[in-house]
Amino acid sequence: MSKKLWIGLAAGAVIAIPAAYAGGTLYVGHEIEQRVSEYREALVANPDIQVSTLRYESTAFGEGLVHYDIAIHPAAISEQYATISRERSGEVDPLELQGSMPVEEGPLIDGRPLIARTEHTWALPEQIAGSLSSWDGSDAVEVIATVGLTGTTTIDARIAGYQGMVEHASKASPARADFQGAELTMTLGRGLDSATYNGRMPRFLFEGDEGAALVENVTFDAAFEQHESGLWLGRADFSAGTTSLETPDGAGRIDAMTFETTSGLDDGDVTATSKAQFDAMRIHEVDYGSLSMDMSMQGVSPTTWKTFSEASQQARDNPQAMQKAFMTMLAEGPRVAINEVVLRKGDTDVFTLSADVAIPEVSGAGSGSIQQIINTVEGNLSAELTSAGALALARANAQAQAIQGGRQLSQEALDRQAEQLHSQWLQSAQYIPLVHERDGGLYVDASVRDGMIRDGDQQAFPIGQLF
Repeated sequence: MSKKLWIGLAAGAVIAIPAAYAGGTLYVGHEIEQRVSEYREALVANPDIQVSTLRYESTAFGEGLVHYDIAIHPAAISEQYATISRERSGEVDPLELQGSMPVEEGPLIDGRPLIARTEHTWALPEQIAGSLSSWDGSDAVEVIATVGLTGTTTIDARIAGYQGMVEHASKASPARADFQGAELTMTLGRGLDSATYNGRMPRFLFEGDEGAALVENVTFDAAFEQHESGLWLGRADFSAGTTSLETPDGAGRIDAMTFETTSGLDDGDVTATSKAQFDAMRIHEVDYGSLSMDMSMQGVSPTTWKTFSEASQQARDNPQAMQKAFMTMLAEGPRVAINEVVLRKGDTDVFTLSADVAIPEVSGAGSGSIQQIINTVEGNLSAELTSAGALALARANAQAQAIQGGRQLSQEALDRQAEQLHSQWLQSAQYIPLVHERDGGLYVDASVRDGMIRDGDQQAFPIGQLF
């Protein structure tokens, strides 16, 4: 290769590389505007959020600003936040976010192929910061967000911890808080049609004159995709370590708990499952054992399920819409199953339950009354309180009553009181429909067909007699 050709190639590279980078920067600026526009549309669709400004401005080569002016109704965050706002000012003041967020433009940022990157901090809103005695709430939330070349947005958020007193407008003395911060990572797909969440919170303790609440080692992991109906489907897993609540009336504690939910489509209808586990449940210092639950639902269209979910969130303000959505859902003929509920103490199954209910589909969404729908229900119910489980539960109840009354019982007195309570339960069972005694335990074995309840092989009677 000649020297002249080498020089020509080098010169071309010197010109082409900056030109390509400049072209890439123009593309990046357009992509950022697109992403910000998508975020704005998503926020505007929420009736509890008012967006006055949310736009992107390129200010220099490789730099820009996101200008925002957003007001969020406290109820959209939580009812507790709305209560705090109301107590401090007498009104439910919106959470206002205003400012400009600096953005680094790609296509290369710190050697990484990125469309954009931003790092920003926010202070706590006055509704919360005004209650903290030893912190003004500055730099409370730190966010680092990046947009990849595929349009995927990743947001890493860190919430600062707080240890100190918390003033409460309706309380004479302040409470003490020990919050060890929290972390959350979100990934949003291009077009905002998919999302993943991963978060953790090591510890939150709140103590006051009326009691205390504690939750430790909280984790959350979820992944969702948006259906064409607008319904979000996917999975969510939640877990927590020690969780306790103390009030003047008593105390409760759970050593650990987990929740797992999934939702998807089967033959065009929504299917959903929910599982929960509560380990070592204690009430008044008495161990009642562990509880596990497994439930599922199927047979509802995505559009109907979305409408019902939205109406449920607004049930307090619009109960009529909630009732209409519920009736429409029932008219589609859903099937609900309680696959398993088990209360276990040590190696003993104290209580077990399983059930399934199917509602035949009816013509005309929302047609028919509740009573008419009840008369078309088909299902089965099986439940058992074992003899050993009944004694264990009776003993726990007797011990809890003694602790609550400030008394101490000997083992002999505790056993005697548990036997008496167990005997009372067996005697009362004969007056409860569908409940029967067997080998010192209680059980239910029933089915529903054609508006009639069949109590095992013993008798059948109209379902209306239970209401």
